[in-house]
Amino acid sequence: MLPPQSGDAHLTNVVPSNSADGAASNGGALVPIGPVYPMPANFAWPGAAPARPTFLTSGPDPVTLLHALRRKWLPAFGFGTLAAIVVAAIAWFLIPADYEVQALFEVRQLNESKVLDDSIVRVTREEHENFKKTQTTLVKSPLVLNSALRREEIAQLPSLKAHRNDMLTFLTDEILVDYPGGSDILRIRMRGEDADELVKIVDAVKDAYSKEVLGKEKQEKLKKRDTVEQEFRRIASSLSQKQKDEINLSRDMKAGGTEAVQYQMSLLMTQLQNLQMEERNLSREVILANQKIEEIKALKEKSESAEPTEWAIMQVLRGDPRFQSLQMEMQTVDQAISQTTSVIADPNHPRVQSLSKQKADVEARMDELRLEAVGPAKELMMGQSMGALAIDERNAQASLESLEAQVKSVKEEKDAVAARLNDLGGNSADLMGLRQEVETLSAQWQRLQDQLRMMDLELSGDNSRVQLVMSAQKPEGNEWIFKYFLTGLCTVGAFGLTMFAITYGEFQARRISTATQVSDGLGMKVVGSLPCLAGNNDAMLPTILNESIDRVRTLLLHATGIDGTKIVMVTSAVDLEGKTTVASQLAASLARCGRRTLLLDADIRSPSLHELFDMPAEPGLCEVLRGELELDDAIRPTRLPSLWLLPGGRCDGEAVQALAKDAIAGVLSGLRPEFDFIILDSAPVLTVADSLSVGQHVDATIVSVLKDVSQGAKVFDAVERLRGVGINVMGAVVNGETQKVHRRLIDLQPAAA
Repeated sequence: MLPPQSGDAHLTNVVPSNSADGAASNGGALVPIGPVYPMPANFAWPGAAPARPTFLTSGPDPVTLLHALRRKWLPAFGFGTLAAIVVAAIAWFLIPADYEVQALFEVRQLNESKVLDDSIVRVTREEHENFKKTQTTLVKSPLVLNSALRREEIAQLPSLKAHRNDMLTFLTDEILVDYPGGSDILRIRMRGEDADELVKIVDAVKDAYSKEVLGKEKQEKLKKRDTVEQEFRRIASSLSQKQKDEINLSRDMKAGGTEAVQYQMSLLMTQLQNLQMEERNLSREVILANQKIEEIKALKEKSESAEPTEWAIMQVLRGDPRFQSLQMEMQTVDQAISQTTSVIADPNHPRVQSLSKQKADVEARMDELRLEAVGPAKELMMGQSMGALAIDERNAQASLESLEAQVKSVKEEKDAVAARLNDLGGNSADLMGLRQEVETLSAQWQRLQDQLRMMDLELSGDNSRVQLVMSAQKPEGNEWIFKYFLTGLCTVGAFGLTMFAITYGEFQARRISTATQVSDGLGMKVVGSLPCLAGNNDAMLPTILNESIDRVRTLLLHATGIDGTKIVMVTSAVDLEGKTTVASQLAASLARCGRRTLLLDADIRSPSLHELFDMPAEPGLCEVLRGELELDDAIRPTRLPSLWLLPGGRCDGEAVQALAKDAIAGVLSGLRPEFDFIILDSAPVLTVADSLSVGQHVDATIVSVLKDVSQGAKVFDAVERLRGVGINVMGAVVNGETQKVHRRLIDLQPAAA
């Protein structure tokens, strides 16, 4: 039907100079990559999405991140450098050369610090900590800071003049007061860029604290000491007078009776004091006994309304044969569930569902028995608690009655002793009253004396609570090193974060970097690879290209011998993934080995094969689909023997509709007897539906994948769509792979002229 056409030039390579689908940018040769495994069938329930490969769902790893950085190293480096410069500039202006100036005070605890008349003046640790907190608050109080700001040389400092309207707030925020390491050293400090100003400000605050707090505190202590001393003298005078009265009254009582009577009165007075003390102790015990009885009554009322405990409910259920039977049934069901789930992992299996329902029924019946046991359990618990509380109440009541009897007995005995004492001497009661007053005044005198000693100790020059240790000093050393360090840290961090953000964003695209990611990651068969053509001036490129495409041709011929594959569609997931290069190179390779081959441009919306062979686009396949042209008139010979081209033609809506209505089936059936192989360059799968329509009438499909451009998710979705309509996907060709030149290929090169 179509005689062989002998061209005037031998087409050794069909390498596009500017392919419409971008194959010229990254084309390549077809080289089998390692062991090739068929893609496993992804089983899924009807209507469910196919399971995504691990390559598309796993997190980043060092290898994939390095590939992502390789693809985006230039923008990552550029934006990282830009971000580092911007952050470095901002950090340099925002991070000051930081100085810190401090003044130190020592806050003494005064614990066992001085012995006065065999007495030790003590200050507890808690009191000392409270005193330290008080000093911290006073240093930053408006009283101290306003006093410091009233100094003319301080108010005129540039850092304070910049906050003229609110100097107090600025100073409150900037002045820091603490105790480093939990010590007793009070540190007043401030940070800033001007060390001289910091020294002046910190010294001013230190002086104001010494004047307004420590100085006034000493004056207040002197006033307080005077008040305490006056009270001490008054108590001492009153104590002296009471002691004289006691001595005179005691002398009068001795003069009024014999020595035997005086001795007896002394014994009775001692006995009376002991009885009074015993009466007070017994009265306190009576009060405690009454409180205990009231507590027991409250517990009884609370027990009557309390809910039964789990223990009480279980005590009732243990005696119920129905509950015991349900427990045994629950154990049986649990064992059955355990045995079943060890064999059947699906929780929705009917057997597992049945056992789960049976277990729920048993639990529901057990819950019903629990509700029935609440009442008896409450009675059981009330019976036990009420019995114990009743015993406690009886014991407490008996103890109370015993104590009341003892109080009554002691009171009667005390009255009898007092009556006997009155019979022996009428002044004995007055003497006892005087002695009690003397004891009270003596205790007050001792307390005031200790307080005066503490005040004298605090007011003494070498034992004051707060003492200056160090005034503010200009720090030594170069503080700019800290600024350099922070600026460098921010710069490196900005550069690294920007690089990582761009690299991670590129990783998220899941682009194909190696043929292994296609075979192992996506589970697709790799039928070969093509070397990178863009910018490749290697003289060996035509030889490598021919050799690699010939390997794919060998695989295709082998498939033809097995299942009669003749019509092969070449497609891709999206545009610019090298499908036109793969189709043209494969057709040229088949023609070179003597097979009558037709290269058909089925990408009618964006045809490009006519440009590759320097032929007009019209007439072509679109005219045949519309019925405007006979098929034989649309086929054109090329310069390569045994290779013919059917261009795309002029596309319109009618041609697209005809393609969707399977008009291509008649075209292919008419071409099948005339050619050994028909290679179709079809449209991308995810862009339009043309490939899904055409692919149902071909024997096999090859998917073109472009290294560092094709995204794994899109390639996977494209293959799933093809297989979803029953299209046989033969495998994938990876474009742009780096390939080594074998010495055997070098030997085949012609010698230079």
